[in-house]
Amino acid sequence: MSRNIKIFLVAIILVMIIYPFAKRGYEMHQYSRAVSQITLSGKDISEVEDGVYSGKYDAVLVKAMVTVHIADGEIQEIEYEHIHERGARGEQVIENVLEEQTLQVDTITGATDSSLVILKAIDKALFD
Repeated sequence: MSRNIKIFLVAIILVMIIYPFAKRGYEMHQYSRAVSQITLSGKDISEVEDGVYSGKYDAVLVKAMVTVHIADGEIQEIEYEHIHERGARGEQVIENVLEEQTLQVDTITGATDSSLVILKAIDKALFD
């Protein structure tokens, strides 16, 4: 086997080894950036008209899609799909929102980012 072919094969193997790590690093960077940019509107839920509202937020590694049911100025139900690589405990934030009737609730310890993504999806459903 010629020297050039050996160099080419080594280069291909190195790229195959390095690519997944580089891709994951880029996804983590995008994820961190998306989560750090989350802000909630701070608007009052009681001002939202009765109805059914849908919203979603995609932070690359964590995504949330929600359907929020409002009646008599209160959230009656939140249906959700939470797609994540981690942070399933963050779904508990939905119960907190239902109990407190506000998005100004504490995030779930150990699932802060996931909690924020879910809260942002609810915020977008109600106020965007």
